[in-house]
Order: sequence, then structure tokens, then C-alpha cells
Amino acid sequence: METILLEREFIKQLENQEAQYWSDFYLCCKSPLQEKAGVSITKITGAVFCDAAKTERLAFNRTIGIGLNY
Repeated sequence: METILLEREFIKQLENQEAQYWSDFYLCCKSPLQEKAGVSITKITGAVFCDAAKTERLAFNRTIGIGLNY
């Protein structure tokens, strides 16, 4: 299998795009669905923390972009 090396800057761009996508996705979730699912978004220094506390689906809980800007 061939190893493909990705530049750190490219990885940062991909991660930042994913963080933006998920934050937009959760922010589009308007009440009453937002309240029913317990949706919250927190942005801290480029990282995005998305949570759907009232659902059993772990796939909706995301933390993206930690440490990329350091």
C-alpha cells in the first residue's frame, strides 16, 4: 500500500472546513427541533463543539478543530 503524506496546512484547511460545516448544520437546526434534541454549539479558539444532548445518537456529538491553530 502506498503511503500518501499530506501537508499540515492542507490538513488544517480540511479540518476547519469540517468544523464550519458542522457548526452551520447545527445552527440551522431551529426550535422546536433544536430544543427537543438539546442542540448546542460552542466555539473556542477555532474549535467547534457540537452537542445534541437529548438524543442517543453519538454521531451528532462532535468536537472538531482542537489545536489546529497552534
